[in-house]
Amino acid sequence: MLFSTKMFEPIFDLISEYFLQERYSAEFQSAREEYFYKTGKVFEDEPLFESRMASCFEWYLIDRCLWDTGIPPVRLYRLAFGKNLREEDQKALLSFEESTHSIFSFVKRKGSQVFLKECLSGKEFIVFDDQQPSIQEGDILDARLIYLGGKNVLTESMWVHPREALSFIKKEVKSKTFQNKEMYTAFLFDLAYMKLKKDRFSHVPFDQIYNWETLRKDKVEA
Repeated sequence: MLFSTKMFEPIFDLISEYFLQERYSAEFQSAREEYFYKTGKVFEDEPLFESRMASCFEWYLIDRCLWDTGIPPVRLYRLAFGKNLREEDQKALLSFEESTHSIFSFVKRKGSQVFLKECLSGKEFIVFDDQQPSIQEGDILDARLIYLGGKNVLTESMWVHPREALSFIKKEVKSKTFQNKEMYTAFLFDLAYMKLKKDRFSHVPFDQIYNWETLRKDKVEA
């Protein structure tokens, strides 16, 4: 994680270990296969592998509902064990549940503060981040924000869409109606699929990859 890992990494590691134990192994394997089917399979020697695995794991723990309970792992853990946790760990679990996974445009940087604008809502966020100097004004980020300790922070699953994608994304956001979080997540997954293909075939024109017809054909052939 970025920012001060001391604030929420211990509790995140704890729930990670809990939901990777043997009783959940089949569920996690199913979740991983589903994630890579929806976002494109990534191999270990590819630059995006670590961030995609981090995103997959965050989705499994924070967003995806478990088969037996119908709620995400972080919520189940908080409900089951929250009373026995430290106050700061309880707050961290709530911050995971209330996190924002979306597409953001990078507006500017001021010291350790990064100003982001969410493409869906138009809302602006001030994010604490002193570990990503490579991010520049105009970049289009697929990222998850967590609000903790009075600050918005980025998780390690972030990646950057090509800048040409901004107009495409804005147009699609305006033309679509996202009735729930799951529908918007599916949209983000489709964009992630396109991003992966663009990384692999950088010579192919942008509009031939960020294209719904191409995406449908790719998924049929996968």
